[in-house]
Amino acid sequence: MFTGKRLTLALAIVAAAAVMLTVLGGSSVEAARGGKKGGGGGSTPPPSTATLTVSPNPAPLGTETFTVNGSGFAANSSVLAGVSGWLPWNTVPTDGGGSFSTVIQHRALPDTYTFTAYQGSTSASAAVTVCSTNPC
Repeated sequence: MFTGKRLTLALAIVAAAAVMLTVLGGSSVEAARGGKKGGGGGSTPPPSTATLTVSPNPAPLGTETFTVNGSGFAANSSVLAGVSGWLPWNTVPTDGGGSFSTVIQHRALPDTYTFTAYQGSTSASAAVTVCSTNPC
Protein backbone atom coordinates (compact mmCIF):
# COMPACT_ATOMS: atom_id res chain seq x y z
CA MET A 1 0.00 0.00 0.00
CA PHE A 2 2.60 2.62 1.07
CA THR A 3 6.32 2.45 0.34
CA GLY A 4 9.36 4.53 1.23
CA LYS A 5 8.67 8.27 1.35
CA ARG A 6 4.89 7.78 1.19
CA LEU A 7 4.95 5.54 4.27
CA THR A 8 7.05 8.07 6.18
CA LEU A 9 4.70 10.92 5.21
CA ALA A 10 1.61 8.88 6.14
CA LEU A 11 3.08 8.00 9.54
CA ALA A 12 4.04 11.63 10.16
CA ILE A 13 0.48 12.79 9.39
CA VAL A 14 -1.04 10.12 11.66
CA ALA A 15 1.37 11.02 14.47
CA ALA A 16 0.63 14.75 14.11
CA ALA A 17 -3.11 14.08 14.15
CA ALA A 18 -2.76 11.89 17.26
CA VAL A 19 -0.79 14.61 19.07
CA MET A 20 -3.36 17.27 18.13
CA LEU A 21 -6.27 15.11 19.31
CA THR A 22 -4.49 14.35 22.57
CA VAL A 23 -3.75 18.02 23.26
CA LEU A 24 -7.17 19.30 22.26
CA GLY A 25 -9.11 16.41 23.72
CA GLY A 26 -7.15 16.36 26.96
CA SER A 27 -7.60 20.06 27.62
CA SER A 28 -11.33 19.81 26.91
CA VAL A 29 -11.66 17.00 29.44
CA GLU A 30 -9.54 18.93 31.91
CA ALA A 31 -11.66 22.08 31.41
CA ALA A 32 -14.86 20.06 31.87
CA ARG A 33 -13.48 18.80 35.18
CA GLY A 34 -12.83 22.39 36.25
CA GLY A 35 -9.06 22.08 35.88
CA LYS A 36 -6.74 23.92 33.55
CA LYS A 37 -8.60 25.57 30.72
CA GLY A 38 -6.60 25.03 27.58
CA GLY A 39 -7.28 25.43 23.88
CA GLY A 40 -10.30 23.59 22.57
CA GLY A 41 -12.07 23.65 25.94
CA GLY A 42 -14.55 26.26 24.81
CA SER A 43 -14.87 27.42 28.40
CA THR A 44 -16.96 30.47 29.18
CA PRO A 45 -15.43 33.04 31.53
CA PRO A 46 -17.21 33.45 34.86
CA PRO A 47 -19.81 36.23 35.04
CA SER A 48 -18.62 39.63 36.15
CA THR A 49 -18.85 40.21 39.87
CA ALA A 50 -18.05 43.91 39.57
CA THR A 51 -20.30 46.31 41.46
CA LEU A 52 -20.73 50.07 41.46
CA THR A 53 -22.30 52.42 44.00
CA VAL A 54 -22.85 56.15 43.66
CA SER A 55 -23.66 58.67 46.36
CA PRO A 56 -25.67 60.65 46.93
CA ASN A 57 -28.52 58.61 45.52
CA PRO A 58 -31.10 59.99 45.21
CA ALA A 59 -29.38 63.33 44.70
CA PRO A 60 -31.09 66.63 45.50
CA LEU A 61 -31.42 69.31 42.83
CA GLY A 62 -28.17 71.25 42.54
CA THR A 63 -25.86 68.29 43.24
CA GLU A 64 -22.71 68.54 41.13
CA THR A 65 -20.35 66.09 42.88
CA PHE A 66 -20.90 62.34 42.97
CA THR A 67 -18.72 59.78 44.73
CA VAL A 68 -18.37 56.55 42.74
CA ASN A 69 -17.11 53.36 44.42
CA GLY A 70 -16.43 50.15 42.51
CA SER A 71 -15.26 46.66 43.38
CA GLY A 72 -14.72 43.33 41.67
CA PHE A 73 -12.37 44.65 38.98
CA ALA A 74 -8.83 43.45 38.23
CA ALA A 75 -6.34 44.44 40.92
CA ASN A 76 -3.66 47.09 40.40
CA SER A 77 -5.08 48.13 37.06
CA SER A 78 -7.40 50.92 35.95
CA VAL A 79 -11.05 51.44 35.05
CA LEU A 80 -12.81 54.01 32.92
CA ALA A 81 -15.63 55.61 34.93
CA GLY A 82 -18.23 58.16 33.95
CA VAL A 83 -21.83 59.05 33.24
CA SER A 84 -23.30 57.28 30.21
CA GLY A 85 -23.86 59.77 27.39
CA TRP A 86 -21.72 62.49 29.00
CA LEU A 87 -18.07 63.52 28.83
CA PRO A 88 -15.46 63.47 30.30
CA TRP A 89 -14.76 60.00 31.66
CA ASN A 90 -12.13 59.38 34.35
CA THR A 91 -9.34 56.82 34.23
CA VAL A 92 -9.15 55.55 37.81
CA PRO A 93 -6.60 53.14 39.34
CA THR A 94 -7.80 50.04 41.18
CA ASP A 95 -6.18 48.91 44.40
CA GLY A 96 -4.74 45.48 45.26
CA GLY A 97 -8.26 44.16 45.85
CA GLY A 98 -9.73 45.44 42.57
CA SER A 99 -11.63 48.33 44.17
CA PHE A 100 -11.61 52.05 43.42
CA SER A 101 -13.17 55.31 44.52
CA THR A 102 -13.41 58.53 42.53
CA VAL A 103 -15.34 61.77 42.42
CA ILE A 104 -17.21 62.68 39.26
CA GLN A 105 -18.35 66.24 38.60
CA HIS A 106 -21.70 66.28 36.81
CA ARG A 107 -24.14 69.18 36.76
CA ALA A 108 -27.37 67.22 36.60
CA LEU A 109 -30.92 68.28 35.90
CA PRO A 110 -33.76 66.24 37.39
CA ASP A 111 -33.62 62.85 35.69
CA THR A 112 -32.12 59.37 36.10
CA TYR A 113 -28.48 58.95 35.08
CA THR A 114 -26.42 55.79 34.59
CA PHE A 115 -22.93 55.85 36.05
CA THR A 116 -20.71 53.10 34.59
CA ALA A 117 -17.21 51.71 35.08
CA TYR A 118 -15.48 49.64 32.37
CA GLN A 119 -12.39 47.48 32.47
CA GLY A 120 -12.00 45.35 29.35
CA SER A 121 -15.04 43.10 29.16
CA THR A 122 -15.93 43.75 32.81
CA SER A 123 -18.36 46.54 33.63
CA ALA A 124 -20.71 47.67 36.37
CA SER A 125 -23.40 50.34 36.38
CA ALA A 126 -25.58 52.18 38.89
CA ALA A 127 -28.63 54.33 38.22
CA VAL A 128 -28.81 57.65 40.06
CA THR A 129 -31.94 59.77 40.37
CA VAL A 130 -31.60 63.54 40.62
CA CYS A 131 -34.70 64.97 42.30
CA SER A 132 -36.47 68.13 41.20
CA THR A 133 -36.30 69.50 44.76
CA ASN A 134 -33.71 70.11 47.44
CA PRO A 135 -33.98 68.12 49.67
CA CYS A 136 -35.45 65.18 47.74
